[in-house]
Amino acid sequence: MYKIKEKCSDFIVKEIFSPELKEKGQYVYFVLEKENYNTIDAIIAIAKKLEVPVASFGFAGNKDKNAQTMQYVSVKLHEKKKKLLEDLRLKDIKITVIGLSDVPISLGDHGGNEFLIRVKN
Repeated sequence: MYKIKEKCSDFIVKEIFSPELKEKGQYVYFVLEKENYNTIDAIIAIAKKLEVPVASFGFAGNKDKNAQTMQYVSVKLHEKKKKLLEDLRLKDIKITVIGLSDVPISLGDHGGNEFLIRVKN
């Protein structure tokens, strides 16, 4: 019998998205790499650390908890909180700030997902 998703590294999801970034903007865009969290729970954890409302975040699609995932997220932040986001450390979450925009990321904005699935015998 074949097995999948025994470990998070057995199921890798990368979001396909090419955001239009600007020099200035009220939304900070970042790449969220995570495992052992679904998208909502990861955003809740980040929002708590930054002390900002969950509603200030935008993302194109929900990603699995039991996977290694990479996706794009936007958050409406004041300049002083941007540094906090860049320096934020959470277990199983990596954040890489990539730029700014005038518009948030919304559900469905991405071009799809790329999957790498490890099947074991």
